[in-house]
Amino acid sequence: MSQIEDKKIIKWIRSKNYSKLTFLEKCWSSSENESYLGFYYFVQDLKQGDKESIFKEINLKFGSEANAYLYLGNIAKLIFNRIDEQHLSASFYRKSIQLDEKNSTTHWELYQSSNNLASCLESLKLDYKNGELETLKNKINDIYPNPNSLKTFSIDDWLTIKNIIIESGIDCHKDLLILAYLHLGNYDKGIEYIKKEEKINAEIVKEYYNKNLITKDYGISKIYDWEIPNFISEDHKRIYLEHVKEFKKGKLNPTRGVLIHSAFRAEEFHEVIFHYNGLEEDLPKISFEIDTHIYYLLSQLYLSKDIDENILSYVNNKVDSETNPLYIIMKLKIKILQLEKLFLKGNYFNHDISQMSLYTEAIKILDISVILNHFLYDSLTRELSSLKEKWDKSFFNNQLIKFKEKLITGDMDDEDFFYLCFVALECDECDYVIEKITEFHKNNEPSMSSLNCLGVSYQRKGMITEALNLYEDAINLMYLSGENNHVIIRNYWDCAKKSLNFDISDVKIKQLKEKYNTDLINKFKWNSWIAKKYRNRLFKYSPFNINTIDSLTNQYFYLPSKDQLNDPIELPNLENVHLDDLMDSNYRICSFSNNDNSMLMWSHYAQQHQGIMVEYKFRGDFPNGFGIESVSYTDDIKRFKEKDLYVFNQYVLTKNKEWAYEEEVRLFSNRNNTVSYESFDYPNHDRNKINAEICSITLGCQFPKGKKQLISKLVKLINSNKLSHELPVLVREAYVCSENIFSLKYRIIEV
Repeated sequence: MSQIEDKKIIKWIRSKNYSKLTFLEKCWSSSENESYLGFYYFVQDLKQGDKESIFKEINLKFGSEANAYLYLGNIAKLIFNRIDEQHLSASFYRKSIQLDEKNSTTHWELYQSSNNLASCLESLKLDYKNGELETLKNKINDIYPNPNSLKTFSIDDWLTIKNIIIESGIDCHKDLLILAYLHLGNYDKGIEYIKKEEKINAEIVKEYYNKNLITKDYGISKIYDWEIPNFISEDHKRIYLEHVKEFKKGKLNPTRGVLIHSAFRAEEFHEVIFHYNGLEEDLPKISFEIDTHIYYLLSQLYLSKDIDENILSYVNNKVDSETNPLYIIMKLKIKILQLEKLFLKGNYFNHDISQMSLYTEAIKILDISVILNHFLYDSLTRELSSLKEKWDKSFFNNQLIKFKEKLITGDMDDEDFFYLCFVALECDECDYVIEKITEFHKNNEPSMSSLNCLGVSYQRKGMITEALNLYEDAINLMYLSGENNHVIIRNYWDCAKKSLNFDISDVKIKQLKEKYNTDLINKFKWNSWIAKKYRNRLFKYSPFNINTIDSLTNQYFYLPSKDQLNDPIELPNLENVHLDDLMDSNYRICSFSNNDNSMLMWSHYAQQHQGIMVEYKFRGDFPNGFGIESVSYTDDIKRFKEKDLYVFNQYVLTKNKEWAYEEEVRLFSNRNNTVSYESFDYPNHDRNKINAEICSITLGCQFPKGKKQLISKLVKLINSNKLSHELPVLVREAYVCSENIFSLKYRIIEV
């Protein structure tokens, strides 16, 4: 029996293969194998059997309860050896320490199993006090002196560590001592020991370097080559040079693959190709990791060389095209270069770049989550943005030539004329715009558009006072016409903030903010694309409570405020949405869905299937100051990168992609918390209401039977107000269908 290896027994215990462990019942207390006691203890523990007699035997064998718990901790460490199981052995060590605080070994084991720094220090102090210098040396050498892992040591703790190492005179690694001098502020002494040591932990060297106590070159000389990328993480040129030095020594590290990656990060693309095409006897290319091949292909792209089609074909066949970020980045770079080639040809400037399929494909790639944190993401985003800027400039120059000719021939209406002015402004021809609008005003009354164009022209020329006067004239016309224009208001507002002597009254600010937000909201009108699945129909999941009953009976939608929503980053705190800016921070939203059968929606919003789902039909009429639009979903990292772009959409109409299952459509406003709706025909319409009606009410599959009578009365009331040509409200119920017990179906019921 004693010949059975411990590792086999441990395997049987972990897999609870008790039939193979029955031999322990006969020999657990008599075997020469000291581990059998502990093995049998944990077998009984797992089987919820008697452990008391076993513990007594362990106590007797090791002389005390404290030693018994230490022993059991050591056996637990053998059996439950995964990193997420270390708490098991730690609990036995803590129990042992409660019974005997002076056992250095137990303290050390607790430190090893739970990073308990108090026990680490106590173990060192006890060894020093007891003269166990060899043990002390081994323990100090075993401590990994990472500044982060030791950050809870106090100044007194570091002083104790320093004194123990110095006064004991042990010949140990000096990393811990050097770190102690750093925390104690005795930098000169720390540097003195750094000079004596051949190599030092890179994290400690970095601490001295960050305090400008040593130079970068000296720091590099004191660490191992494989630690250099962590030490100077952003200096990719230097990292590459150091890798080249080591590579020339003929060592195994860095490998050619590491060298190629390092060269690419240093933007030494010629070097990437050189190393990739290195000596054949060094390493067959086919054995490279897939990313090494991609770095080679990317380097060719960055150098505007013809891409190696054989390697590209090999990569295409081997790579996971949806999860490998470097491969996706390469595809993006290829599309950008294809667009660059089209730009250089100059054959496509009759089209905005956004109409080019290559551009829309590139934009879609930028939305892929796995590349958002890639080191090339930001630079390629800038490349694409720069290309768009160049393309648009050429497009507008082309348009300017075309519409200037049109103006000369006299074949131009007012709409074309203002488009000409817009294009000229995009081409920075401010004087041309001023000249043409001045001529226009000789025969035409100034309009909001013409005054705004003039204002923009003067503002771009740095003539702020003139621009402000023109914007004010445009604003006054806006008030007279009753028309709101958020672009003119924004231009006026931004220009006013640049003026040192201009002051806007609180009353006027309030008026401007109201008109600005109203015009923004009114831009989001009902269209056929909003209701994606069923024409003009949206769905709302709700609990069946007094608030829901009231809103259905009195036909209104309730718009919750930010603090009433279930997503804490809903209506986020953006820099350009605050009291001191035009855009209000008090928006409210009412949510609908295009998803009419969602298990999650029933669970999250309809009272765990005890609530209802209401189907609404919209006819497109919305009151002033109420907008509706589908929500966009994107990655939180991308949202953060673009937090200062498309502010209104970011604030009101964007959510993190985790919410995409909702397929949400939002009714929003900064005015009221409710808006009424009714079904009406022209000319008998109420512009203060939404033109909508209830088509059906679906009861959740757990809807209480006792509330069906209430639903019946509610539906009869709604139907009694329907006109003769309108269909009555249907009542349905959700149920788990027998054909597929993992889905819900709906059926019409009588209530």
